[in-house]
Amino acid sequence: MKTYKIKDFVDIITGITIVNSGAETCRVIPIRGIDKNGINYSCVESVFATTRSKPIRSGDVLLANRGRFCVALVEDDLPYKDISTPSFVFTLRIFMQDLILPEYLYYYLNMSKVQNKLFSFQQGGNIQFVSKAEFMNFDIAIPALDKQHRIAQLYKNILKSQRIMERKIYLLSKFSNNVTNQLGEHNEQ
Repeated sequence: MKTYKIKDFVDIITGITIVNSGAETCRVIPIRGIDKNGINYSCVESVFATTRSKPIRSGDVLLANRGRFCVALVEDDLPYKDISTPSFVFTLRIFMQDLILPEYLYYYLNMSKVQNKLFSFQQGGNIQFVSKAEFMNFDIAIPALDKQHRIAQLYKNILKSQRIMERKIYLLSKFSNNVTNQLGEHNEQ
């Protein structure tokens, strides 16, 4: 396994600058629409922007860089072809596909030890962030592509199992509340 700097294999695309009015409108995915479970495209908003950014595309990795670090992988199910990100989200676009898989980068940036390291680089006042220059020099250990693929597949399966378990817990809680309410109504009669 060899260590590389992020800038060695990724273009870091900064998002758009959003203003209140008087500028061109565009679609943007806000930070609340980004998490490790994916991108919630129902959150996409039309906003005014003073700058233009390259739209996200399949294979991009999004890193929300404001306070906490949410990482999401852009998959093939884009509802629009012109969605951008706000200025505090880095779009990581891999230009060395023979070195690293987007799914592995997504997994790696979601690791708790990597998240903690990113937190240690934060700067700013009330809202902490990592500068683009600092992030470009961030080190990442990259195994062979076949190992990356196995790791990424395992991580995907774990996330899927986690979502299923969360759904089961939600449904069980809902069922429990319904039963308790019905028992309470029955006892009152």
